[in-house]
Amino acid sequence: MVIKIINNCSKFVGNEYGLIESFLDFCNKSHPLKKQLEVVLLNHNSTKHEEDSLFKIHVITNNKNISEIIRNISEKWVNLFAIQRKIKITNQESELAILKFIEIYPQFSNQLK
Repeated sequence: MVIKIINNCSKFVGNEYGLIESFLDFCNKSHPLKKQLEVVLLNHNSTKHEEDSLFKIHVITNNKNISEIIRNISEKWVNLFAIQRKIKITNQESELAILKFIEIYPQFSNQLK
């Protein structure tokens, strides 16, 4: 499955952007979705209400640190995974995904505390 990141904010470049890319790749392997997904990073709350769908998730980044952004992506990804497979998943599943990610990518552990 292809993941397209649309970075509409200037906040994430370099290492933090690499963390987001690595986490999305991890999510794709651990909780694969059936369709191409767009992840839109937004600087602000849009005046037009933008809803997530089975093909696009919106992540509001203003006043949030990278660990909050990753948690938000994790929650939305795990929710899409559950919807596509018509299964119930607990809220803890997204936090467990982050912990597993840190095990595989320890270089990002300081940023996700």
